[in-house]
Amino acid sequence: MCISKGSYHLTKGKIYSGEICTDCPSEFFPAKQVFDYYIINDRGVRHGVEKGLFVDIVKIRKDKLKELGI
Repeated sequence: MCISKGSYHLTKGKIYSGEICTDCPSEFFPAKQVFDYYIINDRGVRHGVEKGLFVDIVKIRKDKLKELGI
């Protein structure tokens, strides 16, 4: 789920499907990826994004169940 739209034409609170980015090495650190995931944004464009813009919905579910005492 998106928690920060950045400048990628995303909607905060919207759930996006993503795939892990494995082909975007950093120019300065080849062992590190520039982006963490590929997503399709609200304009239908596929691009790389940083994981800090999202939270896993499994974590959201666990937190909500804990909050409800379940």
